[in-house]
Amino acid sequence: DIMTVQEAEPDIHAWFTAHTGMDLRLVYMPDRLLRATDRAYAEGITSLSDGYPYLIISQASLDDLNGRLEIPVPMDRFRPNLVIAGGTPYQEDDRNRIMIGNHPFLLVKPCARCVVTTTDQRTGTRSKEPLRTLATYRARDGKVLFGMNAMGPATGVLRVGDLVSS
Repeated sequence: DIMTVQEAEPDIHAWFTAHTGMDLRLVYMPDRLLRATDRAYAEGITSLSDGYPYLIISQASLDDLNGRLEIPVPMDRFRPNLVIAGGTPYQEDDRNRIMIGNHPFLLVKPCARCVVTTTDQRTGTRSKEPLRTLATYRARDGKVLFGMNAMGPATGVLRVGDLVSS
């Protein structure tokens, strides 16, 4: 998608630059702009995320994948904003709704993975993994799936350690 963004104030750029040692600019999507999710799966709005406000992956799923790889990959390859601890691999595939703390989430569709997952987020080095291995057991309809796109609350507080239930 082509999105309209707005630059943050210069003092915010300066804060990020000072804290990271890199010359950074923060941009955001103004509240007046609404970007719809794919209504075939869920009606809602999102912002600068891939297509839905949340991407949920369980640590057990990544552990299972890493057990199949010669060189394990970190979770940041998949860029989720919520990671569930405990349970079984791919448990997120079998749920339509979950609660995290007191907040309801609708798991709307598996996330089709792109080539970005083959790039080391720290070094920029690329390889064929993890997509090559995922394709051997997580492909459906020509897409490699890992994690679940989700809808959830626009406000509220989640905390590390919040109970996840279905």
